[in-house]
Amino acid sequence: MWMYVLIAVFFGAGYALGKFQHEREEANGKTARTRTTSSTDAGVEEGEGATREDQFGHLKPMLVALHAWRGQSLDTGHMDALMELDDILSEETKRSRRARMVSDLNAWAWTAMDKPVLTRVRDEDDRRRTLYVIDQFDLPPWAS
Repeated sequence: MWMYVLIAVFFGAGYALGKFQHEREEANGKTARTRTTSSTDAGVEEGEGATREDQFGHLKPMLVALHAWRGQSLDTGHMDALMELDDILSEETKRSRRARMVSDLNAWAWTAMDKPVLTRVRDEDDRRRTLYVIDQFDLPPWAS
């Protein structure tokens, strides 16, 4: 019996804390960000006024470079050269930055095309190596 009472108390406390937090954020002028779902590159976040170029503009050089290689597979060394990571000495830092860039590129692709632009696959000849398959895509108007 006491377990049901505790569940009700914790549920009520969580609800009250969430409600007070929401009211406090509204009073301070902070509103939750909501995204509009649009398949166009001119989509805008509500309340933000940010365009896709504002969100993904840092990817422009990478998108242009990948566009030339679409439909092909690149190994890690070629991806590092394409992403200009050759000068970084630490392999762990390279791997981290490469993963972040792939994640950002695929975030753009999911919003623009509903599919990823880069897919990681294991090399059939050497399972230790990773290949990056570049899907077919059109450059967004802001990257042309």
